[in-house]
Amino acid sequence: MVFKTVESPYSVDTTMGRLIDALFQRGITVFARIDHASNARLAGLELAEEQVLIFGDPRSGTVLMQADPRSASSCRCAWWSGSGTARRTSATRSPRASAT
Repeated sequence: MVFKTVESPYSVDTTMGRLIDALFQRGITVFARIDHASNARLAGLELAEEQVLIFGDPRSGTVLMQADPRSASSCRCAWWSGSGTARRTSATRSPRASAT
């Protein structure tokens, strides 16, 4: 897997909201939004803001997953807080991994 990290000038919550709006406008389905920090607080633990979004378009994603089930892991991103900005990582398979 290759991970790419970028920064957003917005908070994690705002960044996730903006991303969800952009996906919705493009007809892309949001399957789940997982708030790890909120879940940690419910368990009496502390965690910096971190959320994961799982999304996709069944019209194109189904064909990709039929060809290679591992492609499902590329439709997610995680945002976490750090140094006053939200940071994102996305997971994608490298071309070498796709060939194997």
